[in-house]
Amino acid sequence: MTGSEGANPDREEHIGKYINRLSKDIRYSINGYLLEKGYTMTGEQCRILGYIRYCNDHGSCVYQKDIENSFGIKRSSVASILANMEKGGYIVREVDGADARVKKVILTEQGQNLQREMGRTIRMIEDIITKDMSDKDISELIRLTSLAISNLESSGLLGDCCGKEREKSKEKETSDKC
Repeated sequence: MTGSEGANPDREEHIGKYINRLSKDIRYSINGYLLEKGYTMTGEQCRILGYIRYCNDHGSCVYQKDIENSFGIKRSSVASILANMEKGGYIVREVDGADARVKKVILTEQGQNLQREMGRTIRMIEDIITKDMSDKDISELIRLTSLAISNLESSGLLGDCCGKEREKSKEKETSDKC
């Protein structure tokens, strides 16, 4: 099946409406939780903390470029996010011994504690979202959303920030050890 064969132009409802709504509702839930607990960061910053923790736990160094590529975020936005996270005491940036031009991003104890708490919160939100779904339904949801992401990435519509560069970042993650 080619890309145009999968879409039904006569369909009155569009899947983007539901994906966008779910994404917003999850984001609002996480941001509301953070605000309620007195944290001064967004859900996106928490996702970045989770990425840093995951990479560090698996022996990989994290650099600003990795975050740009993995999240499809512009360099200036990532620089601002990291500066705020550093100011808040959640991360530190250390000069890389192999290349003084780049800095490794490392979680502080405060960042690790918040990330653990957010992990529990995200699991709770996912439990709510999938409450009436079977394991098969959840697997199918993951499969279909992964397929949609892959289709969009391979379409060329996203440009380099989310396509080829993301692949380079995945390769780097598996080869770069701290």
